[in-house]
Order: sequence, then structure tokens, then C-alpha cells
Amino acid sequence: MSLLNLPSNRRSQPRTSASMDARIILPNGAVIPCRTVDVSQCGARLEFGKRMALPSAFSVEIGEGPRRRARVVWFGTTTVGIKYASLLIIGEAD
Repeated sequence: MSLLNLPSNRRSQPRTSASMDARIILPNGAVIPCRTVDVSQCGARLEFGKRMALPSAFSVEIGEGPRRRARVVWFGTTTVGIKYASLLIIGEAD
């Protein structure tokens, strides 16, 4: 238990260590490169080379996977935990 009486691991799915190139796509189209530290079916931990200011929601591409909408659920100095909001495959809705 944490100091706030919350469980220390509140993840709904187990995470697997995975070091892959990833990129965040901001609403204005800007791209921020990063790497995954671990991934699960519902989220990931991303690592940056320096402290980053990010919006609370954005799109993310991990490896060669599809583009997904995601939201920040926690952040550290150079890492951020994200939860996938949905699966968004660009180009298939046409």
C-alpha cells in the first residue's frame, strides 16, 4: 500500500518489458520521438531523453503498430504512463 492507502500497482493488465521506438503525435501535428519501457494491452510507459511538457491527450505510435489515442495517467521526470483511449487506424475510415 502507498502512503495514500492506494495499492502500489493499480494496473488492470500486466505489463511486459519492451524497448521500442515510439512517437507521440500532438494535436497540432508535431511529432515527439520516445521509447517504450514497458507495454500492456491497455497502456504503456514511455521514456524521453529529457523532461517533456505534454498535453493530457494525444496520439501515439509504438513500433510498427497502429496509431492510437492515449491519455496521460501519471508522469515522472523523464517518463510518462499512458492509457490507450481507443484504437485509431488512420486511413481505414474512408
